[in-house]
Amino acid sequence: MSPAPDAGFAGAGPDRVSSVAAAGYRQGRSAGEGRCGHESAVRTLTVMDRGLGMVLVVVGVVLVGVGLLVASGGLSWFGRLPGDLRFGSDTTRVVVPITSMVLVSVVLTVVVNLVVRLLR
Repeated sequence: MSPAPDAGFAGAGPDRVSSVAAAGYRQGRSAGEGRCGHESAVRTLTVMDRGLGMVLVVVGVVLVGVGLLVASGGLSWFGRLPGDLRFGSDTTRVVVPITSMVLVSVVLTVVVNLVVRLLR
């Protein structure tokens, strides 16, 4: 049996995976068990944790919030504080926002600590 042409790895096509799972069933093991009869550390990618889903929702909400701030001009100060390094020529501009990142780090630390204390 040859692997599928678009499998990516030799022998790792869908036929190979299904034959390995079928071999496990023929030997009386469930699909999640390895050769020794214990559960393997590999989880299927089709099952998502609810915790991971909530993290993705929170990250999405934060990205939308930052996008709205950028669109409205609320972050126009970023990279323009004293201590932020700016270099440039006619065709190139380099900004190293040291002070801005320190300020963002302090604000995020305070916010995360408050949220953690409120959730306890």
